[in-house]
Amino acid sequence: MKPDFLRKKDVFIIVIGAVILNWGLNYLGNFFSLLMVAFGIISPFLLGIGIAFLLNLPMRAIEKGLKFIGRKLKLRSKKLKKALRPLSICLTIAIVLLIVSGVVAIVVPKITATVSSIQKQCISFIAELQTIESSSETISIVIDWLEKLGLDFAELSSLITKGLNTAGNSVFNTSLSIVTTVFDKAVAMGIAVIFAIYILSGKERIGQSIKKLLQAYLSPKTVSKITEHVELIDDTFSTFFRGQCLEACILGSMFFIGMTIFRFPHALLISILVAITALIPVFGAFIACFIGAFLMLVQSPMMAVWFVVFFLVMQQIEGNFIYPHVMGSRIGLPSIWVLVAVTLGGTMFGVIGMLLFIPVFSIVYTLLKRKVNEKILKKEKAVSEDKEKALPAITEKND
Repeated sequence: MKPDFLRKKDVFIIVIGAVILNWGLNYLGNFFSLLMVAFGIISPFLLGIGIAFLLNLPMRAIEKGLKFIGRKLKLRSKKLKKALRPLSICLTIAIVLLIVSGVVAIVVPKITATVSSIQKQCISFIAELQTIESSSETISIVIDWLEKLGLDFAELSSLITKGLNTAGNSVFNTSLSIVTTVFDKAVAMGIAVIFAIYILSGKERIGQSIKKLLQAYLSPKTVSKITEHVELIDDTFSTFFRGQCLEACILGSMFFIGMTIFRFPHALLISILVAITALIPVFGAFIACFIGAFLMLVQSPMMAVWFVVFFLVMQQIEGNFIYPHVMGSRIGLPSIWVLVAVTLGGTMFGVIGMLLFIPVFSIVYTLLKRKVNEKILKKEKAVSEDKEKALPAITEKND
């Protein structure tokens, strides 16, 4: 921008930006502390926006279904139309709570029973080691070798008992901090849910208000670009989450049917875990495989091996047939960038980062691809125009 065209607003923004940058560089620690405090204040509202976006996907379908039923029953009352959105929100929240409570009701008792079984087997194994006769030559050699190292089964058992007692005492000491943390998280989640419900109840009104604000302070070209980018973000995130949920349901159903046919134990539990972990791209499958193999290993090592083979076969079917048909090329992100997005997102923000960074990378990739194509077209157009200008000159010279 030339100095002649610098407006007062531009000068003011540059000066304020320079002051903030100077303060941030001089007080870097305080600057990051201030950022963390600000992020802590707005994090419930950011979480609320995320919850609203996710709940909006099933709410749209439910609202369309209710409108279709209303048209079929010829219900045209204004009160019914006003009650359509609150009813859709209530049904969406009820369905989500029903799914979550159902998963918890199935998974938690099964995992508790499995852990209890493993604990009993470990206690029985330690008891057998303590009461085993030393008449066996092999056992005697092992015991003598351990005694030479200064280890004794009785001492080991005593150490384990003391460790368990210490762990039990530490639970009381840390219970207050755990309760405080859970309370803080519950309050933040409550604020986020209320904010999400507010957004869902008046999303069209909020959208119109934001659009008017942009039109008042920005040029029509800038508003058009922002609108285009927002539509791209909405379409990409909606496509990704809808596809991931559909793929998780299909994969969980396939695992349940396959494990039932081959008579694997814990078919329902492992199928639910597979469906849940399938929401995590790339690495979710390995988490489900590890948990399933561990549950099989408690009963039979050979069964665990066969389960891993079964899992790998199902993953090949899912990767080559199901995922391409469910997701297609709508995300538009090459496989190498999917791996980069998942790795970077997991390193920075854990499981949520893994889930969110794929659509974020897809949006950036799409915008960058458009920009590059525009630049190439401009250069090709400029070259063709130069050739057209040069052609008459060459013709005149030859004449």
